[in-house]
Amino acid sequence: MTRENSHSKFCYVMRGVRLLREYLVARDESIGSFARRAGIDRVWLQRLLKYGRPARVAVADAKAIHDASNGAVPWDSFVEAA
Repeated sequence: MTRENSHSKFCYVMRGVRLLREYLVARDESIGSFARRAGIDRVWLQRLLKYGRPARVAVADAKAIHDASNGAVPWDSFVEAA
């Protein structure tokens, strides 16, 4: 996880979120387009990218992101060490 400045407060951002943000920017792809390709909810994905840290990411969603990104965003990058 990395630290990012959000509204003057530091928050931890999941590695998978950071990688997904980088993937979308590098490919100039919209969140909606990626969500459609991955078969996941666009609003959920927008919130994930905005807040960087949902309560949890389902394994199915993490694998869908992994597959849609051709492995650029590993599914296990959404797993946090206990």
